[in-house]
Parts: sequence; C-alpha cells; structure tokens
Amino acid sequence: MPDRSWLSSLPASILTAALLLSSCSSSPIQGSTEEEFTTQDTHVAIYAGNRGNIDALTSKGYLFTVGDDGRGKVIPVDPVSGGRIYWMPQGLYVPTYTHEVFINDYFLQSTDRGFDSNFQVNRSASPAGSSAFYSALGTEAVTVIDSQGQIVAQSKNEGLFQQGVQCGEEFLGIANTEYNSHLLAQAAELSDGSSTIGYDFLARLHPHTGTTPDLLAATPEDRSVRIGHWEPECSGRTVIAPVIKLTYPEASRDNGLDPHAGTFALQTWNADSGERAILPLTYDDGSVIEVSKDEDYSTASFLDGSTYTFAVNTGRVLSVDIHTGLILRDFTISLSNPHDLNSAFHITKNHAYALVAPEDRAQTPTLTRYDLATGLKEETIELPGLRAYLTGNWLTGPLSVESIAIRPSYDEQFASEAATNK
Repeated sequence: MPDRSWLSSLPASILTAALLLSSCSSSPIQGSTEEEFTTQDTHVAIYAGNRGNIDALTSKGYLFTVGDDGRGKVIPVDPVSGGRIYWMPQGLYVPTYTHEVFINDYFLQSTDRGFDSNFQVNRSASPAGSSAFYSALGTEAVTVIDSQGQIVAQSKNEGLFQQGVQCGEEFLGIANTEYNSHLLAQAAELSDGSSTIGYDFLARLHPHTGTTPDLLAATPEDRSVRIGHWEPECSGRTVIAPVIKLTYPEASRDNGLDPHAGTFALQTWNADSGERAILPLTYDDGSVIEVSKDEDYSTASFLDGSTYTFAVNTGRVLSVDIHTGLILRDFTISLSNPHDLNSAFHITKNHAYALVAPEDRAQTPTLTRYDLATGLKEETIELPGLRAYLTGNWLTGPLSVESIAIRPSYDEQFASEAATNK
C-alpha cells in the first residue's frame, strides 16, 4: 500500500477545508485524493508552496495538474522551498518535505526519502529516471528515483554546494572552499596550492562512499565571478551554467562601488580534463549584457546540442553557444512585475513557457507558450482556479509558484504542427 504520511501529516482541518473549497462543480480546479490523483487528461503541472515564506505560521503546498482549457485537479503536499517538478515520458516526479512522489496516468506512488528537507537545490533526468538534489542539516543529498518512482540510490555530502546536475551515471557539483573548509586540503592538492583565499572545485556528489564527495578538479577561487542560483546542464562530463562576471569584485561599503554590477558569462567545467572556462556572453558585435542585482536567478534551462537556453527570473530568455559564448537568441517574456519572483518558467527544445502569478491576487494567473526561434507568443491559458490557493490565508500567507512542468508529448505536438504548417 502506498505510504501516505506525506499527505496525512498536514493539519486535518486545513486539508479538509482546502478540498471542500475546490470541490464545487463551478471551480475549474477540483480537489482530489491520493487514491484518485493521476496525470490523465492533463498537460501542465504546477507546484506551489509557502516553505520559503518566513512569516507563515504553518507550511502549505499544492500540486496542480491542468489541461489546455485551464481545468484540472489539485492535491495538497507538504512543500519544499525551491521544489522542482520534472515531467518525463514515464511520469511526473514531485518532491515533498519527506517523500518522493511519482505520478503517471494510472497511479500515484509515494516513497519515504529517509530524511526531511526544507530546500531542493535541483532536479535532473538520470539513467534510472530522475535525480533530486536536496539541502538538509549541513549536508546536501542526491536521491535517484527510477521510472516507477522507487528510490534506487542515495549519496550524502557534507557541506554546501551551489550547483549540481546529473551527468550520465554521475551527479556533479560546483562549489568552493569558502563554504566547505573541510575540503580545503583536497582542493589545494588538485590545484597548484598557491591560493591564499581558497579554491573553487568540481566534485562528484554521487556515487561515492561516506559523506565526503570526490573532488575532480580545483582552481584558485575566482572572486570576480558570482555563481548565483542557476539551473546547470551537462554535456558529456562538462557542467554548464551561467554566472555573473562582476564589474567591481573589490566593491565594499567603504569604497562605494556597486557590488551587483556585472555582465552575463557562461561557466563550463570539464571533469575529464579538469579545464574550467568563463566565457563572456556577447552579441555578434562584441557587446555584452549588463545585469542588475535582480538578475541572478533561474529555475529553467535546456541544452540542445551546443545551444544552452535559460530563462532569467525577470523574464529574459537567452540562447547561447556553449563553446563561444555567442548570444544566438534574446527575448523577454512579459511579466506583470519583472521584479516579482512569483513567476516560473519551463524551457524545451522549441518553446519557453511562463507561469505568471501576479502579485495582485485579484488578477488571473496565466500560462503562456513562446516560440524559442522567434520569441513570439503562441498561446495563453488562463488559470483562474489557482487564484484562491495562491492567495492563502492568515495562517499560511501567500503561496509562491516554485516550478512548472509540461508533459513532453504535449510540447512535442506543437513543434510537429509548426513543422507541418511550414
């Protein structure tokens, strides 16, 4: 029998009220139970929660699945901050505070993870199915889940790792010794040992034995680069992710220089050669992109051959060549407020999707699909059923959209139709 403790741990009165609220026949979003909830007849998944809201008196989260008419189902979840959902051909992978949840068109499978986590760093596709990367109590853990939702492997890593991604059978991460002083000696041995401030390093976070990751390469720490929180991708055994190249790395309160000023760059780090590169992102004429302090966050990326596409939290979408840093495409998704972080993005080979949940809860959330090649808006789905859930109440405060996922076959049909109509 499936383990339902991830659901039953929620306060019964709140859970019941939420389901009653959505059970009205007029509501486009209908409450469901674990026994009934599947992805059948839906194409879009939305994960929302308040775990990151420090003013909330109780945690609250929801998983929604909807069709292209905006109608769908919802089930409550005990959320994680930064929760990433991932829809693969075999089904939908979902994190909760205590469990890994797998859902397809026929059933929902919930498995106790073996540890609690308030924060998910990333989620990737793995040869087994999906790998999830969590931060918990001074360690960061990789959990590998198979195609039926069963946990098949785990590795725990003492320390703090800003980025991590699945690379074939391995899960690799980039970090520095500033937050991992216990790895200083290993990093110095891999580098030339001359740094007086520390080291940046590439590590294998899974698989390995014990709680110390395997360091694969290290270089003297580069404080002119701010890693930020980006979705890395992997090409072979090379980790790829945007960074900010700081204009004034020496900025301080005393000298009045702007510590946030910088330009976009791409960091690549190869596990075989140990070679690390920081490539400025440039247009054909050599000009660069100046970034603001708000533009250092993304939860969506996609690697197609040598083209890496990512969405910045302000709605900007960039496609770049991973070998040269050349900007191939650049367009901006219209948001209700570019500085409101309550929006989520999803990138595929041909499309960019944006779930915009306006800060003004009286406005209707929307999901819009954009053509990557042209940057043009193709379709918008209104989602009025989300509004009441995201508004929250005095106990929960407002909920944020953490991530969205699109059924792969649903996305592929638009590319197929576009090719047919050419």
